[in-house]
Amino acid sequence: MRRSGRFLILLVLPAVAACWRASTLPDSSPPAYLKPPGDVDRGARLGRTFCISCHGVYGNGRGSGADGLDPAPRSFVRAVYRLRSTPTGSLPIDNDLARTIVRGVPGTAMPAFRAYLDARDVYDLVAWVKAFSPRFSQELIDDAIRIPPAPPRTAARIARGRALFKELQCGKCHGDDGSGQGWGTDEDFRDETGRLAPPRDLRVGIFKSGSRPRDLYRALVTGLDGTRMAAYEDAVEPGDMYSLVYYVLSFDRGPGPGRWLTEPPRWYEPTTVRVRNPEKK
Repeated sequence: MRRSGRFLILLVLPAVAACWRASTLPDSSPPAYLKPPGDVDRGARLGRTFCISCHGVYGNGRGSGADGLDPAPRSFVRAVYRLRSTPTGSLPIDNDLARTIVRGVPGTAMPAFRAYLDARDVYDLVAWVKAFSPRFSQELIDDAIRIPPAPPRTAARIARGRALFKELQCGKCHGDDGSGQGWGTDEDFRDETGRLAPPRDLRVGIFKSGSRPRDLYRALVTGLDGTRMAAYEDAVEPGDMYSLVYYVLSFDRGPGPGRWLTEPPRWYEPTTVRVRNPEKK
């Protein structure tokens, strides 16, 4: 009996010690939503291969191949991002940056890297991109907007979108015919760096944010920070947003919206990275 009691003590003591040690150690890990999902050092190695020729060694958009590119490569240091699923003025979530890396930015020199990078590579690059700007460590990122499923594209919704297009005076920039030749001049359309950023010619059917209805929904709700393209979250009822989307797509004179893009991979969707900030009220 005495021997079995000693044996039991020997089994229990290490477990008790481990529990005590775990309870007394300080929790030095940051909240889950602040943990970078990627390896910055590994991302830097990938960045030297795929990114610095345009975005530069210092992430300032002044790489050796940046001259003459229009629009200019994004400055990671300035960290003003157009393509986001967060409200205007907010930084993008990781999945936004991942989406841009995977899908590229149509109509620009930013290619799609989906054929060259796997999920780990992409999120390592995301961590590297974020490391250039102190904003990502100093600001809390707003929650991503919810994008509802697209309803059927009908003549009634397109007609409603036409009325909204006129009511919101979208023609001031994009032109009543969607040509991008509105009422303003080039001097009225400059980005945050002072470069020309003219309105999109809607007839081409190629959009930086993507040409799927949900892509345009996201762009209309969040706006394109750094440009004259405002966010319409408060100006359009949620039930009407897809009507405006379908009217915008109706200008397309090409073979159809989304012709440049197949369905993207699923691993960068918001289920991959925690989006909601638990400390926000």
